Amino acid sequence: MTYSNRLRYAGAKPFHDEQERLPYQIFEALSTTDNMYDELAEVRWLAYELEDDLDSDDEIPTAVHEAVFAAADGRDGSLRVAVDAYVAEWLADRATWLVEEWGINREAVNKALDEYDVDIIGGSQV
Repeated sequence: MTYSNRLRYAGAKPFHDEQERLPYQIFEALSTTDNMYDELAEVRWLAYELEDDLDSDDEIPTAVHEAVFAAADGRDGSLRVAVDAYVAEWLADRATWLVEEWGINREAVNKALDEYDVDIIGGSQV
């Protein structure tokens, strides 16, 4: 199956990491109001899919496999790190908006801020 078809039928798989880490209402706000997040999460997921495909192909050079792994899930500069950084910045910029406009309780917003190690000026609490 091509990667465009995999993405078409992936459903919520590309967004699994944030669904697990964020309270549902905050994930909903993120995924329904921010197209860039959606695109970053989809690219991250496709990189994971490519990595899985490479694992089953013995003819792929080790250097290629290592480079794809580093891009998908390596420690520094990976797609995982990029998505996490994007979500953290999104939360920092919108913490008050989530409470005031979306009606999400402060406890849930603070939990999300803590999950992504976001510090608002004067502390991480909203």
